[in-house]
Amino acid sequence: MATRVTDQLVAEEGRIRCNRCETEICAAEENYKLWSLQEVVSIEDVPGGGNPAPFEMGEHLELRRFYCPGCTRQLGVEVARPGAAPLFDIELRA
Repeated sequence: MATRVTDQLVAEEGRIRCNRCETEICAAEENYKLWSLQEVVSIEDVPGGGNPAPFEMGEHLELRRFYCPGCTRQLGVEVARPGAAPLFDIELRA
C-alpha cells in the first residue's frame, strides 16, 4: 500500500514515485530532488522578485523548481544560494 508523502509523491516498497505517472524517482531514504528534473532561475527573474534589497540578504539567491522526470509535474520548489545542495526536506525512515 502506497503512503502519500506530498500531494505529488508517494512511497511504496522503499521507493518514492510520482503519484500522477507512477515514475519511480529514487529510494525512499534519498533526496528526491537529486533525481528530479530541475529548473533554476535567478530570484530577480521571478515576478515580484525584481529587487532583492528588501530581503537584505546581501547575496544572490536562486529559485529552484523540481519536476518529475516522467511527466514533468512540479514536485517542489525552494529558494537557495547558488551552489548550495538541494534542501533535504523529506526524510523517510523504516
